[in-house]
Amino acid sequence: MKYKLTVIIILGISNFLVAQKINIGIVNGVNLSHINSSSTIGRWKTKAGPLTGLFFEYNANKTVAISTQINYLSLYYEYEGYYDNNIWYVYPNPYLVDCILPWYSEINEDISYLRIPLMFKFQTPTRLSFNFSSGIYYSFLLNKKDDKYKDDFGLIFSSGVSYNLQNIINLSFQLNYTSGLNNMFYENKNGSIELSLGIGYILKSKKQEDYLTKSFPDTINPQLSISYAVGTNISQNFGTNKDSYGNGWSYNASISLISETKKGTSFQTGIFYERKSYTLNDSSSLNFYLKQGNNNWWVDSKTDIDYISVPFLMNIFLNKKQSFYINFGLYAAFKINARVLGTADNIFQTEAQYIENNKHIYDHINQEFASMDVGWLAGAGYKIPIFNKYYLDFALRYNSSLIDIYKTGTTTNDIIQLRTLSFSAGFQIPIL
Repeated sequence: MKYKLTVIIILGISNFLVAQKINIGIVNGVNLSHINSSSTIGRWKTKAGPLTGLFFEYNANKTVAISTQINYLSLYYEYEGYYDNNIWYVYPNPYLVDCILPWYSEINEDISYLRIPLMFKFQTPTRLSFNFSSGIYYSFLLNKKDDKYKDDFGLIFSSGVSYNLQNIINLSFQLNYTSGLNNMFYENKNGSIELSLGIGYILKSKKQEDYLTKSFPDTINPQLSISYAVGTNISQNFGTNKDSYGNGWSYNASISLISETKKGTSFQTGIFYERKSYTLNDSSSLNFYLKQGNNNWWVDSKTDIDYISVPFLMNIFLNKKQSFYINFGLYAAFKINARVLGTADNIFQTEAQYIENNKHIYDHINQEFASMDVGWLAGAGYKIPIFNKYYLDFALRYNSSLIDIYKTGTTTNDIIQLRTLSFSAGFQIPIL
């Protein structure tokens, strides 16, 4: 009896899975290591490594899917530590006593994992389908045995495009970003940017032929849209001693979901990748923040902070064609990395000697900033219709932080707050 019941359950699950649209296949690509570090004495170089595996995708309906994979990947890291340039003259007859040129000590870390992600996916129900997804992953360590290496757990974000061939074969291209949450070797956290190509086979029953054909219509309802956009940012630190900081140029990329609430308005949210930057050109004991101390250097640096932001925007159209709009709302931003780059000089001079020190700055400073930022944003945009149902969307936005993100400030006057002016160009696609 138990055997018959087990067989019935297995057959029932199998029929259910086949009755739905299941996509299975293989994926191959490359990952670019992007370590999340707190090193202030050198830099970790980005290196390419392999990515391969199998993927499984269950489509709950035409636009929502749950996907997982079994990936083998290797993360290659190379660390370069450096010393300062020192030039030392002795008077009254100046001559070069010592000159130590920068030299680099290298550390190589090659780590292999078996990774299993679980992602929630949103896609357009068209033959040429655009998608974005986010989720978590767990990675099993394969090739290291000592205590400084361990299994990894983290977040994964993905966006891509796929094409359906005869409702049987699915070709895909994906761009992934991963951010580890566990401390690994030298208290660093794993991270990578991944590019991959996949080919899948769509499981279906004969009863599903008509359903699958209807899953890829030529026309779609414009009340819900997805938008892909890229652009540039200009950011500034307006916290303490704001006159000592300059504007920093960087970039942004986003995937937005836009829902028309009623005639003339819409609601917009999504996932935004933003790099916010500012510069420092002053005498300081810190490379990223103006701080006077016993060992000041003349710092010429640029600080970059990478965020995954989730905005909540209300769009209001100002004309009948619904082409020009303004918007406003709030955002929550989650820090994924921070670094400072530049140069610093220090001169010590007396009647008897002259010492000049120069150093190159490439410091990871994750520990200096809060893990989250919140703020408000407002802007305007203009949409240009193309091919009757798609839009080119040009947007200008201004956002401002509401909190102090300087985590390790020693006094209440140590404040870093960022404001950013963003320009982006996007492609809006209507979906269900």
